[in-house]
Amino acid sequence: MKITAACIGVLFLLLVLFAWGTKAESKPASQPGKPPAPAANREPDYALVSGQVVEITGKVRLVGNMPFPQLVITDSENLDWHIDEGEKKTLAGFEQQTVKVRGTVELLEIRLADNQYMGVRRLLRHITLPEQDF
Repeated sequence: MKITAACIGVLFLLLVLFAWGTKAESKPASQPGKPPAPAANREPDYALVSGQVVEITGKVRLVGNMPFPQLVITDSENLDWHIDEGEKKTLAGFEQQTVKVRGTVELLEIRLADNQYMGVRRLLRHITLPEQDF
């Protein structure tokens, strides 16, 4: 039995169509025009306004790379709270440790180059370290 090039071509085409069809079916439905925000930038489950004083408990992490590293605190809800550049000294030495901080939050919209909304950046200013009780 000889398999001709046409038969191989048909089998290959069927295989590609089958694989493409299964990938298309597995895509989650999303809202057109608004991509989902990354977990760190999503809206919190509670009302938050700029200028509000908040108390956050979470792990201090260094993100980004040189020459622009940034400190963030990632809380138990997996939200990132960015630390203002002038406040880095307050948290110096606490990297990869869980801390409780009190500060004033400023909410900044994150938008892509085509003006699509991507979430909120929470920036903490005027940070103090209340008594650590853990």
